[in-house]
Amino acid sequence: MKHRSYINASNLILITFVVSIIYYFLPGIVMMAGAWPVSVAIKLLTLVLAYLVRKGMNWTKYVLLALAVLGLITIPDSLTTVKEYPLPTLVSLLQVALLIWAAVLLFRIPKADGSKGN
Repeated sequence: MKHRSYINASNLILITFVVSIIYYFLPGIVMMAGAWPVSVAIKLLTLVLAYLVRKGMNWTKYVLLALAVLGLITIPDSLTTVKEYPLPTLVSLLQVALLIWAAVLLFRIPKADGSKGN
């Protein structure tokens, strides 16, 4: 039986996906020309990651950790724009927090749970 944390982490990643969609409708967000393909690819990667986590693929925690670290690296830049664009900045910080939370859930799963893809 799959550990409950796989499902919880997958749900957090899916929430991150929904928040990332909402992000583009916030005031102050301007998409650079030609950036839509990259944005769509990232959204698809998020959905695939959520699916693989839900399936219990243990290696996905390392991918999630890398994404969380990248998100942490962007925090100082995000904080410089908080006065000009408070809502988009808070949404970005929320996404990083959700990814970190999901990664923590995955790393706390005991190894003896019979997960796939070790």
